[in-house]
Amino acid sequence: MRSGNRRSKLPSRAWWICLAKDNRQRLFFALWPDVATRKALRHTAQPISGSPGRLQHPLDLHMTLVFLGMVESERLACIEDAASHIRCEPFTLSIDRVGYWKRPRILWCGPSQSPAPLNRLVADLQDGLSACGFVPEKRHFLPHVTLARKVSVLELAEEAHSCEWPVDSFVLVASDTGVAPPRYKILKKWAMDS
Repeated sequence: MRSGNRRSKLPSRAWWICLAKDNRQRLFFALWPDVATRKALRHTAQPISGSPGRLQHPLDLHMTLVFLGMVESERLACIEDAASHIRCEPFTLSIDRVGYWKRPRILWCGPSQSPAPLNRLVADLQDGLSACGFVPEKRHFLPHVTLARKVSVLELAEEAHSCEWPVDSFVLVASDTGVAPPRYKILKKWAMDS
């Protein structure tokens, strides 16, 4: 009986899990399209046959630059400071390629060639974030926008509808995969130098 009373006074396990989660966020840096670009991105690829899968919510379309993973709130100031020192001129991103990854069954679009300003932006972010203890990913940066997930595509259109994306800023984003779309929230935005 006594041990039962002691247990009833302790918080539930779910409470401890929530407490631990509140101190951390899943973060990444990204390019975030404006309304016109977002609409154009939705039309860059049309599967000819196969299951359309689960389309990304229009407000969730983005191009990840650097994925940080689960980050403690104490590290946020260092991350924001690193981003504030980035110098990049605005550029245009030509989205002219559509692709499909069989695993994890993702339909995506992106540039056929990654432009130099985009590569510099990613490299500068990675360099700046190293001061905050982040180690750059070893895999090669492949710029893309995820259009749909869990897609069973058999054949894609011969030509993608291309779109020009005027890039004049980058953002720090928090994701919450446990909620209904849109799943991403912009925490801070940095304008590029003109």
